[in-house]
Amino acid sequence: MPDVFYDTPIPEIELALDGKVDFLKKTNPWGAKEEETPPAASEEEAADRLIAILRSSPRYRKPTS
Repeated sequence: MPDVFYDTPIPEIELALDGKVDFLKKTNPWGAKEEETPPAASEEEAADRLIAILRSSPRYRKPTS
């Protein structure tokens, strides 16, 4: 199990968690009120987020020594 965790890229984990949250919201038996969807991120915001994700991944970090 730890091998799967360590080999899975961070964006895939984030995508899976976002999907699970979306599923739970849509299948809520008590019918939570619908929220307005936030506006789509601009290209610059998306690029900044991607760069932050890649920098946090040990696979893409530069060696410190």
